[in-house]
Amino acid sequence: MINLNNAGCSNLSESARKKIIELVNIESKQCGYDIAQNYEDQIQDVYNGIAKLLKCRVDEVGITKSSTMAWQSIVGSLDWNEGDEVLFDASEYSSNYLFLLKLKKEKGIVLKEVQKTKNFQIDLDDLKKQITSRTKLISIVHIATCNGTINLAKEACELAQKKGILCILDACQSIGQLDVNTIDIECDFLVTSARKFLRGPRGIGFYFIRHTAFEKCNPFFIDLHASSWPEKEIYKTKKNASMFELWESSITLKLALGEAISDFFKIGINEIIKRNKLLREHFIANIDNLEGSMIWEDKDLSSNLITLNINPLNPIKLQVLLKEKSISIGTSKKTTSMINPNFNKYDQKLRVSPHYYNTLGEINEFIKITQNIIKNHFK
Repeated sequence: MINLNNAGCSNLSESARKKIIELVNIESKQCGYDIAQNYEDQIQDVYNGIAKLLKCRVDEVGITKSSTMAWQSIVGSLDWNEGDEVLFDASEYSSNYLFLLKLKKEKGIVLKEVQKTKNFQIDLDDLKKQITSRTKLISIVHIATCNGTINLAKEACELAQKKGILCILDACQSIGQLDVNTIDIECDFLVTSARKFLRGPRGIGFYFIRHTAFEKCNPFFIDLHASSWPEKEIYKTKKNASMFELWESSITLKLALGEAISDFFKIGINEIIKRNKLLREHFIANIDNLEGSMIWEDKDLSSNLITLNINPLNPIKLQVLLKEKSISIGTSKKTTSMINPNFNKYDQKLRVSPHYYNTLGEINEFIKITQNIIKNHFK
């Protein structure tokens, strides 16, 4: 199977795959508690690797089941009052936005959508205009699931810092294909998943909380992993990023994540960026030759998540036909991106996301088969 759906779920890195097999075999022969104790040092190395990846302190990172769980846990832990404002733009992930709607309903917060530029980046001038004394959080998506334009994360977060406003960055599509530096970006919070361009396993994600924001967070879920219980009626929650972790977690997935991060460093972000640029430009050049094709991203601002339509082919139907030919691509639907203006004309879009391990030959195969489907469509 040719996987051109890395924005959905990449192929596991080889070291991550081997680590999962190793741990599953061990778990069939030993108590999971004993395994966790035996691998304590290796587990700590995973946290060290995340801190290295994000350029931050190790006490500023934590591991959870997904970027969605991390985002909702962090945002839900803030002290919300009626009238507090959250600024976001049309890149916002559906699960994030649904949680904001829940807070609006239950806490009376105000949601304010910031305009996009014609290139689908956040409009910084409009962001400045919309900030008021009640603005509590600015939510930025680095790369949207339905549009691969690289957003102005650094500029938006810098503005938030100048105004004393908390800023959260959803980096689930940028980790693994961009150099994401929390020092440079200046976000207070960052969430991401392992399964996309980082090539880790499903069912695990990780997050960053700047140490200056520890006191702003009050986790809803707690247990003795991140809290202590010194007296019968007293508990104390840790004031570091682990405050959102729970005791029950998968050692196997954590160690596989660590292997994916190690593989990432072995290749190096500069080589990944260089290789991905080659793949992206090759794809765009060839897809432009297909009659009826329309790419939604500005080519100079795009990541390796590329959205397009090929008229008059139905994206879902094309996805099914390609799968029959052992090619996996993604699609984006209006029903999962209700605030995205790119869906004004089309209810569905194709999403193709090559990554460094893909080959030019695999992209050529995608183009060839798609051309044949188009020819058959017009017979």
